[in-house]
Amino acid sequence: MNKIRRPAALWLALPTAVLAGLTAAVLLRPPLPADTAWTAPADGTVFRLDLNDASVEELDALPGIGPVLAESILTRRAELGAFTSKDDVLSVPGIGEATFAELAPYITYGDEVPSHEDSGR
Repeated sequence: MNKIRRPAALWLALPTAVLAGLTAAVLLRPPLPADTAWTAPADGTVFRLDLNDASVEELDALPGIGPVLAESILTRRAELGAFTSKDDVLSVPGIGEATFAELAPYITYGDEVPSHEDSGR
């Protein structure tokens, strides 16, 4: 019985194509609005997004949040009203402690004044 040998290039083609597609998706992602402030973390300052004013596109740009969770955040905001603490985001279906831990440094709510040291709750 003869085994069919496939060239190694075939086994590399699929992962390479997938990686190229992911790279294109990241590079072609639309930029955030000009009034959204991104700063270098080297000085301890981080980007903060107000959960009560954010659009789907802005929420989608946050770590751990995709388009589905972004829509869920807007739905929660519409149904239950404004977020009054960072912990309120835990009431969004699909956001648990792990996602919250990743997200917390980048979010704010209403009148909260974020500090440089504040990276958690």
